[in-house]
Amino acid sequence: MLTRLPRSPAYCLGDDDPGGRLPVTFPAHNGQGAVQAAEQYPGIGGVATYTEDILVGYRFFAAENQQPLFPFGHGLSFAQFGYDNPRIRRPGPGEIQVSFGIVNNSPRPGHEVAQLYLRCPVQAAEPPFQLKGFQRVHLKAGERCAVVFTLTSTDLASWSGPAGWTVHPGSYEVLIGASSADVRLSAFVEVADDSHAQ
Repeated sequence: MLTRLPRSPAYCLGDDDPGGRLPVTFPAHNGQGAVQAAEQYPGIGGVATYTEDILVGYRFFAAENQQPLFPFGHGLSFAQFGYDNPRIRRPGPGEIQVSFGIVNNSPRPGHEVAQLYLRCPVQAAEPPFQLKGFQRVHLKAGERCAVVFTLTSTDLASWSGPAGWTVHPGSYEVLIGASSADVRLSAFVEVADDSHAQ
């Protein structure tokens, strides 16, 4: 005998706000994504050929400029949120502090998950951008809050073969948004050498 589990009245009536976000990318059709051949998946003769290299998941979609059905980090809310006032500070050697504001522009409370992605200089040979942090906030109607992320040298580093993990000097772009395909704010920070941001 099947038993129907009771649903929360709060969700049925829309009193509670959904706050989940996708940890994967949903392609818009079968021609999207890195895996397009049997050699890649499920493999031939028990051997799968890994060809996407560092362009895994949303990184491949970004590199190939493919528009997915639902992007990595996507989620829904009954509320609507605005992002503003991005600022970059350097509180200490090797640290980059990113702050910005989020405001609930709707007449009801809701959840937002702010996501920070980083675009490295070309010489780092990294994907177009990579997730470096996320924060979930709950805001009442009309409420505003400040969100702060702190990036370290570890966040900026890329693997450079014999040199190991290296922070390449150059211009790094900070991308802030509600998903990998919904960037609301951006800012640049210059890194002078492999140990300090300036």
